[in-house]
Amino acid sequence: MWIDIRDCGEFYTDGTVVNDGSITALIAIAYVIITMAFLFHIVGMILILTKSSEMTNQSLLLLHLSTVSIALLAVNVYAVYSFANSLPTNITFRVTFYIIYIAYVVNLLLLSMDRLALAFLDIRYSHVMSRKMFALQIALLWILSVSFGLATKYVAALNGSMNIRQEVSFSYNGFVVLFTAFSYVTIYIRVRSSRDNVQSAGSTLSRDLFKKYLIPACLVLSYFLLNLVPSIIERFVNNTAHRRDVTIALIGLNCLNNLVEPIIYVFLQRSIRQKLAALCHLCFDRITVYRTISENQIAAPDKECAGFRDNLGSETTD
Repeated sequence: MWIDIRDCGEFYTDGTVVNDGSITALIAIAYVIITMAFLFHIVGMILILTKSSEMTNQSLLLLHLSTVSIALLAVNVYAVYSFANSLPTNITFRVTFYIIYIAYVVNLLLLSMDRLALAFLDIRYSHVMSRKMFALQIALLWILSVSFGLATKYVAALNGSMNIRQEVSFSYNGFVVLFTAFSYVTIYIRVRSSRDNVQSAGSTLSRDLFKKYLIPACLVLSYFLLNLVPSIIERFVNNTAHRRDVTIALIGLNCLNNLVEPIIYVFLQRSIRQKLAALCHLCFDRITVYRTISENQIAAPDKECAGFRDNLGSETTD
């Protein structure tokens, strides 16, 4: 998201403009999307953790991505609240936002790199991409994120000019998208050249695992369509009267991107999808059992009352 988060709520601080119906509706929709995204990510994380024995580097990166997305959603809650109540935000909030946002972007980059490593390392993938490698990746991710976040506070160019921050955002976001495109062109060439391995049951390039290559591609595509494209459009909206509406809508679209993430990685992984189906089936069975018990408990007194009335009627007749 390339809006200047520091300016949240500063467009109408003089009180001359109040929230109209469209603003209220956008805020309500944003909160609904954020709430659903929270729930979806929690469910997605639980499903990933249930397959801890099968945890790969990609699974760990997806788990970390969900954690970062939840933090990003929490920041967006405050951003929406600031817009809704015309409250200015301080430099600490902006630094926090950029630290989490850069962590999210780098996490997407690491997912694409992980799939590239899978295509070339094949059976050596699990040995090379070990837990130590994951820890190293996450350490570098947060070092880079914290460095950039603090730079927005202490580097004069980034702190003083929104245009410079936007140009920097164009650079690293564009790099992530282009690197993902390059990675998947390379993966496609690698898979096509290893067609024999694709048909081999013992290869990580088997047809059953091929769908796992699509997860980072779909995540980056969602990020591109729901985050980057709206941000580019928002950059050219210069009318202050509509800028606030567009900015709130942009936050909502960013949160919608976070909502789509767990749907993507759950749908594209058969084992997780099956566990979700089993969990839903279990919940449905529990609800059915509780409903049956409740109905029986309600029906039992009715039968006793009916029996009492029958006995009372027979005694009266006698």
